[in-house]
Parts: sequence; C-alpha cells; structure tokens
Amino acid sequence: MSNLNSLQNYAEGTDVQRFMAQRGAVIVKEMKDIGKIRGVYASSVKASTMIISVSKESEKDTRYAVKVERSTGGRGDGGSVLLDFDELDEVINACDFIMSSAVDLSSQQKEYTEVTYLTRDSALFGFYQNQQIQQSFVRVAPQDEIIPIETEKFRDLKQLLINAKEHLLSS
Repeated sequence: MSNLNSLQNYAEGTDVQRFMAQRGAVIVKEMKDIGKIRGVYASSVKASTMIISVSKESEKDTRYAVKVERSTGGRGDGGSVLLDFDELDEVINACDFIMSSAVDLSSQQKEYTEVTYLTRDSALFGFYQNQQIQQSFVRVAPQDEIIPIETEKFRDLKQLLINAKEHLLSS
C-alpha cells in the first residue's frame, strides 16, 4: 500500500509545487540563473535554481529546486518544470546512463531505438536512433515541444544540473 501512495505522490508533481501551493502563507522565492544550452533550432533549455521559503504563523520551512525551462527564441513563452532537490542525483545519473547508451548504440544498426527518462514533473530527457541518425532531446513539459539538442550538448545539460545542485548546496 505504501508503494502505491508514493506512486500517487509522483503523479501529483513535485514536492516544491505542493509546498508553494500553500494558502494563507508568505512565500519567498529566490532564483538564480545557472545557464542554458541551445537546441538544434531556435529553442534552448535553461536551468535556474529556486530556494522557496514559506512562513505561516510562527513556522518557517524552506525547499530547494531546479527550474528547467524552454526558451523559444522570441516566439512566446516555453514550458517549464521543477526538479525537487532530492530528485537531482537521480536525473544526473539518468543523464549518464543516456549518454553511455548513446555511445554504445551509435555503432549498431537498429530500425528505431529510444532511451528516455521521465521526471516527477514529466520532463523527458533522452535520445532516439534510427537507421539514419541519433538525436538527443529534452521535453520540459508534457504539452511542450521536444527540443532536439546535439548529442555532445547533452553533457552540457548534465553539467547545468550539477552546477545547479552545487549552488543549492552552497546556499
């Protein structure tokens, strides 16, 4: 039964989202841009840290997160997702697995292969490979467009997440 409850929590989004949804409380958000990487086309992926403090009556609590968003290059706002601090190691490890899988599969002839990781807030990281190409991508929200990125830049994406984690640890 407890496994079912934890799965339901994942389906409801991140801890930070639930934390910020409190009513009757003062919410303070501190944000810092960490960096961005350009996609293959006009879109890019941007990472920033968030430190959220909530004061309600005499109690104060703080949560930490990384916001990942799609910048559209002037074509309107892109989507965004939050990664809880306790989720960062898992996402960084998934990036390592995705990158090593891309290297391992690059010399193999496959009709179609896809390797992906889905976060609690439904960001999708991964790559696909068919007989012609191997393409890494990020989708920051379920209703959002996929952002194709060069496979080499997937390392840069992972580094953004590492830099964000280090900033939060030093705050």
